[in-house]
Amino acid sequence: MGDSEAMMSLMYWILCLFAGVSAGVWMIDRLKIEINSGAEKIVLAMALGHGLLAYSIFIFGSLGLLKRPIMVTFIVVVSLIFNRSLILFFRNWMGDAIKDVSALGLFQKILISIAVIVALFSLAGALAPAVGQDELCYHLMQPKNYVRAGAIYEVPFSLNSLWPYLMEMLFTLGVLLRGAELAKLFHFSITLTAVLAVYSFTKRFFDIKKAVYAALIFWLTPAVYIQASFAYIDNALAAFIFLAIYAWLVYRENKQFGWAVLAGTFAGLAISTKLTGLIILPVLLVIAFWDTAKSQAKIVLIKGMVVAALATFVAGSIWYFRAWYLRGNPVFPFFPQFFAGHGWQDSTYVNAHGRSADLGGFLLFPWDLAMHPEWFGGEHIGVIYLMLVPLLLMVKLKRPVSTLLFYVLAYSVLWYRLDPNVRFFFPGLLLLCPVLAHALVETQIFLTGSARLVYGGLIAAAFLIQAVFAPYHFWEEGKLLFHRNPAQYLKAHERSYFAATSINKILSKNDKILSANELRGYYFDSPFVLDGDFTRFTHYDEKFSDAGEVRDYLKSLGFTHILTTDLTEGKGEPLSPLRILSLTENKASVAGKEFFKEQLILRSGKTRYALYRIL
Repeated sequence: MGDSEAMMSLMYWILCLFAGVSAGVWMIDRLKIEINSGAEKIVLAMALGHGLLAYSIFIFGSLGLLKRPIMVTFIVVVSLIFNRSLILFFRNWMGDAIKDVSALGLFQKILISIAVIVALFSLAGALAPAVGQDELCYHLMQPKNYVRAGAIYEVPFSLNSLWPYLMEMLFTLGVLLRGAELAKLFHFSITLTAVLAVYSFTKRFFDIKKAVYAALIFWLTPAVYIQASFAYIDNALAAFIFLAIYAWLVYRENKQFGWAVLAGTFAGLAISTKLTGLIILPVLLVIAFWDTAKSQAKIVLIKGMVVAALATFVAGSIWYFRAWYLRGNPVFPFFPQFFAGHGWQDSTYVNAHGRSADLGGFLLFPWDLAMHPEWFGGEHIGVIYLMLVPLLLMVKLKRPVSTLLFYVLAYSVLWYRLDPNVRFFFPGLLLLCPVLAHALVETQIFLTGSARLVYGGLIAAAFLIQAVFAPYHFWEEGKLLFHRNPAQYLKAHERSYFAATSINKILSKNDKILSANELRGYYFDSPFVLDGDFTRFTHYDEKFSDAGEVRDYLKSLGFTHILTTDLTEGKGEPLSPLRILSLTENKASVAGKEFFKEQLILRSGKTRYALYRIL
């Protein structure tokens, strides 16, 4: 992708955001709610805009209308219809934004400048070709399937195609219009939405100084700004969960039903993003009942809960009904014991619990998360959380600090019990940021003289340490912006790219690949099915007694080739497709050569690929 193509991706991204945010501003105006600041209105509109665009793609795709001209026309029309709301808003808000910036001190302005530099590095990563494991396996792979078919459909033999796919709808739009780079930009923009959300929340409930620190703490978390450059969904989940709680806390204060609608809508978008988003529902429910029990306005809060529940249902239930209708299990493939056996008993995730899965491990997880990230997936949150958490002992924990801490604790318990991966804890980190910013500023107020200088120096050092991960991680991507050579970049950073480009030259889009070991199918132009999922669905390795029966079965399903991958760097002998396809050694006999012919052997880095044609 050349420089002009990068600019085109940015232009399409801006056009899509303009359409979505314009519609979002229009919706906010219809709710007739009290807005605290321009930042608050724009963040609500950005979040709603991402959701509206995603559901639009889902509707068009479900109707088989996933065509580039149709989607470009739709985006332009939406921009033309709703642009007046956004333009008027910006005219009124720009003055307030300038006042906010001018009110900040020099230290905060320097930190903001550092954050902007980090954002540019992260943006460079988003504009680089896709190399992430999960994005090449399914976050972009399934959108490519949808674009190939021109429709949103149940992808055969796919574990994940019926999961909540809100962000994947945006990735589908990106792949359709420009490719992986545009798709990744949507996760970058929803990350900015999360940053702006914690800023506007903290400004409403605290003050602008604490708001800036809260936004900086979250944005300068290395795992967060690194994830922003991938077509992943974890920053989106954090944004929607945070906004759901944000909106409910505002409703608790002003009793405007529009805020209850927003609380439910964002909760619905959270559960539409990822199955683990379901964590937010019991957490929200408990705090809502608690608020109602303590309030004098019980009837109003109960009505708000009903309104929020209806909005959650409208905004989030479609994915679960879809999975239930197609697979008999709304959370397929999990918990089959509750859904007539529809699903898999064995876990699909690595059961990693840091130090241990017991209470001791849970109590130590904040330390372990920062100091031993390899126990939680390997992504770094940095040291700043460890520095700031002890400050909570020095400040008063009045509302909304105590409320936020309850949410963090409740989310932490459910997260640690379910799947303690660093990325899955981003909602907890985001909820913690206003509290830490409050503690940071309140502690600073009580210090004087040299103690205050030392404290400021430590805080500055902590932020700088967080920020230096950006040039370290994105140096190659930064250079790629000025010296575009995507093919060379991919050959150096993504093992599947060279194999895919070589195989694409000899296969057509009518061919169909069954892949053993290699999960990363995005760069393959032919339809690509993972053998692990295929085996789980069909149990074909248990049904057939010889290679001929396997051959006939695969051909009956349209498979033309088998791709095997030696991820352990084999010794040079041809790989047996039947052995790698989980058949026993006696079935992987010489007779297999009558049914599977070696067509291509190649090496990409340390990985050896073998392509077999099914005879």
